[in-house]
Amino acid sequence: MNVFEQFYGAIHELVLDHWAKALVTLGVMILMALWGGYRAWVDLRNRTFYRRFHFSLNILRDGKLRIRTLDEMDAGEVVLQNSAAVNALIKAAKQTTIDDPFIRLPESIHWIVLNCALNELASLIPSTGLFHFDLGLPTVQEKYVLALTCEKDPDVRTRKVRMMIVRKQTLLSMLGSEFQDPILESQNHSVRVRTLKKMAVLYRDRPEQFLEYEVALAVSAPASSVEPASAELDAVAS
Repeated sequence: MNVFEQFYGAIHELVLDHWAKALVTLGVMILMALWGGYRAWVDLRNRTFYRRFHFSLNILRDGKLRIRTLDEMDAGEVVLQNSAAVNALIKAAKQTTIDDPFIRLPESIHWIVLNCALNELASLIPSTGLFHFDLGLPTVQEKYVLALTCEKDPDVRTRKVRMMIVRKQTLLSMLGSEFQDPILESQNHSVRVRTLKKMAVLYRDRPEQFLEYEVALAVSAPASSVEPASAELDAVAS
């Protein structure tokens, strides 16, 4: 065998070897793409979007429950793109049940995730109210209670991580024997009433699992003369 034949043989073997590796790599990529597409189709069919983080304001006024979306984003945006926190949140969301919709994270990250979500919520609220309060200008303040849930009831349209946001006064009123179920904008919202009632009991018994957030909003008149808003709100939450 001359030098040319040896060189040709070496090149031939090299090409065959690389082609084999390239085909294996391509095959793996195709399988991964097909699996990802299948999982996305299953999630769509089952209406499960565990990576979505939904900020849900629950308004109970004049005997009527209104559920409004403040914002919704990818869970990674909430927890600073930390994959370990995202995976833990998704795992905990999958473990909730119809009877127990509350997300329970490991103690080591429970406060971290809640605090990150609180920071996102705070960014949605005008900060001018805090400066007004600091300067002694007219403001209204109200405390809200926050909890993480993933409701699994069949009447819930989509399964996702939801931060429940409800006035502390409203939540505590649900513990009273005189509390009456509110009028609903949609029959599906009966699930939310049950969730809020359970949240009230948990908050009473284990307040350390929740966060409180005090909202301060600037007003153009003395706080004592400000009348509660009674206008109808649009955009019912999903």
